[in-house]
Parts: sequence; structure tokens; C-alpha cells
Amino acid sequence: GFEDTYGFLGGAHAYLPEKGKLQMMRGKEQVDEKEYLTDAWGREAVAFIDRHQKDPFFLYLAFNAVHTPMHATEKYLKRFPDIKDPQRQKYAAMHSAMDDNIGLVMKKLRDAKLEDDTLIFFFSDNGGPTL
Repeated sequence: GFEDTYGFLGGAHAYLPEKGKLQMMRGKEQVDEKEYLTDAWGREAVAFIDRHQKDPFFLYLAFNAVHTPMHATEKYLKRFPDIKDPQRQKYAAMHSAMDDNIGLVMKKLRDAKLEDDTLIFFFSDNGGPTL
């Protein structure tokens, strides 16, 4: 088991609170997330590294992006004004959000002088829908 968890059980969760309740679990406690879910994963991973950087740790960060349901914030959608198809634009925006948050995690590792002593693996599942 994991000593420190933040996530949900099951799948098909909304990314935005206004699209559906984001009932996350912090350990055994339910948390109603208010932030875009991809940004919340990044925030939580960085906080985990902050709390555990003095000791060896294992961080399993499983973004659910890019996957259905296709939700993106205006912040990320604005990065792709030339993509006219709304689904393709959301796909690009969701991918951009995930990239940003991986960047935050990498920056935290670098700033904490942990990057050279950390094994980092990137995996993907089957990905999002065919658009």
C-alpha cells in the first residue's frame, strides 16, 4: 500500500468542478477538488515532493489526461486559437495542461537537487478518443 494518496477510485471523472463533482480521496478522507484536475495532480505531486524530499520516496503520478471526458480550461484552450475543431482544440489543451504539470514536477525535482538521483518513467495508456 501507499502511505500518502490523492486520487479517486474508478474512472470517467470530470476534469472541471462545473462539469461534475470532483470527489477525490486524500487517504481515506473525501475531498471536493475545486481546481482543474490535471492542475490538481501537478499541485499534489509537487507538494508530495516538498514533504518527502529529505527521504527516499516513490511517487506514482498517474494523470488521467488526455482521456475522456474531454474538458479543458480557457487558460489552455487559448493556447490553440487556430485549431477550429472544438474536440481537437480540447485535446491539444488537455495535452498542454499535462505537459505544464509534468514540467512543474521536473522543476521541483531540479530545484530540490533530486533530479540526478531520481528515476523517472513515462508511460501512457491507450490514450484519448480518436478525433
